[in-house]
Amino acid sequence: MRVSLVLTIALFFAFLAQAQKKYKPGFNKSRNEFEQVFPSEDIFKRGGWLFGAGVTGLIGSENTTSVNGQNLTTTPQIIPGLKLEVGRYYNFKRTLSFTYFDYSLSYKGLFHGEDFDDQSIDQSGSHTQLAHYASGSFNLNSTIPIGDYNFIQNSIGVNAGYAFIRNQEVGYAENSPFKDDFNEAPQIVGQVHYQLGFGIMLSNNLVLLPYAEVPVFNAYPQTESSYQLDIYHNQYVPLTIGVKIMPFNLADTKCPDVNNPKLPGGFKNGYGDD
Repeated sequence: MRVSLVLTIALFFAFLAQAQKKYKPGFNKSRNEFEQVFPSEDIFKRGGWLFGAGVTGLIGSENTTSVNGQNLTTTPQIIPGLKLEVGRYYNFKRTLSFTYFDYSLSYKGLFHGEDFDDQSIDQSGSHTQLAHYASGSFNLNSTIPIGDYNFIQNSIGVNAGYAFIRNQEVGYAENSPFKDDFNEAPQIVGQVHYQLGFGIMLSNNLVLLPYAEVPVFNAYPQTESSYQLDIYHNQYVPLTIGVKIMPFNLADTKCPDVNNPKLPGGFKNGYGDD
């Protein structure tokens, strides 16, 4: 399962790399050396809004569970969910490679389907669970320039969510020994997570950030595996693949100096493109 998860994230960023080869920035490329691509807190306002959207999924693998010598084999179905996010960021002077932090509120759907083979009564079937979460998150972000208009972002953060709607089917037969012994989707979730992002400067003051997020470990609930969620009779890793948009505004306290080295490429006389 871990191999398939790594491959999924690798393919996602490989696609971004290919797409970036065809991308032409909306400003003139004028810098001749690698500098910090992420907008400087000396030029732009430190705080601003961010907006995001993404796709969620619960990633698992086939599993066999035994109760009183009877076996149940479960096979996951991946059902995509939706994440919508709005938040704020705060840009600060680079410290220990960290560049800024952000926090946000979001809606997150974690949906899941499962095929099962109940060998105790020779029954096969399937069932689904749909959980809708109101979530909050906080991230501390490190940006590493890899070109004039791109950077890699590594983020460590925390998230917490409350399921305000949970709909769960139970497909086991009445005489199944597994009917009353299964895990519901958790109502409250708290996790430490990791995000890997690929930053793109779309213009002098607009960052596009595709990213992938996976949990590192669960603060709550405590589960069989420290980074997975127990649902039905199996364990699943919540995966989010999404994109954030971060607009920046020039600070209104002072005008940037002419030829300031911290200005993004394409600025003219310190005030921006014509």
